[in-house]
Amino acid sequence: MRVIDLVWVIEPNANFTGPQINLNILLDLAAALGLGGIWVAMFARQLQNRPLMAFNDPQMESVLEQAHEHHDEGFIEAAK
Repeated sequence: MRVIDLVWVIEPNANFTGPQINLNILLDLAAALGLGGIWVAMFARQLQNRPLMAFNDPQMESVLEQAHEHHDEGFIEAAK
């Protein structure tokens, strides 16, 4: 949203002529998408190297049992 706000404020003040306006907007969008793509790629790469669940947690079993019991009750009530 901040990028859209900046473009909305800055672009009307720029004195461009002809098709250069479209090129500048396209370059702004391409830069934002490129940086976002790099961020997503780095996030996905780091996510592959780390487990999503904490192993060796002493409370893991009790938490999973409580979650399992909670979901079972919800499913039984929804089926009635």
